[in-house]
Amino acid sequence: MKKLVALLITAAMIVTLGAPAFAAAPLDGYPGIDELEAIDTIPNPFKFFDASNDPTGDGYVSTPEEWEARREEIKDLVQHYWLGYQWETDPADVSGGSVPEEIANTVSFGGFWGMGGATINIGEEFTKLVAAIQTEGVTVGEDTYGPEADEEAATALAIEAWNAGYSVH
Repeated sequence: MKKLVALLITAAMIVTLGAPAFAAAPLDGYPGIDELEAIDTIPNPFKFFDASNDPTGDGYVSTPEEWEARREEIKDLVQHYWLGYQWETDPADVSGGSVPEEIANTVSFGGFWGMGGATINIGEEFTKLVAAIQTEGVTVGEDTYGPEADEEAATALAIEAWNAGYSVH
């Protein structure tokens, strides 16, 4: 019910407020924004915008079948006056993927105009932490992480150690 009310309110705002960019007469049969009747309330959700979309022709929803027709009309109104229409696209024409990108994980501390200070590569330091946990283990505060020979388990322990306050030396 909440979704229905939200959709109806959205459709009402679209029909009443609109955007100047859509003021020209559209190609799909709907009037331009400047041609819409000005109203000062939310439109009746059960009254068809265009009575010719009503299967019974009276312009009002009174059956579930008519509601389906009104629902389609509201969807079309939202697309026309608010979101715009999607191009029909064959799923075979859609492709996607990801491109691996190397991101520099460096942090610089101190220094003045490039002189002095320190630069730390977080990725390299984390790799060193995993290696240390795999061989001898690492102590952070009162907790010891490792030794753990399995790389996946060592990586999980390294995350725990890092979050517990491991400091780069």
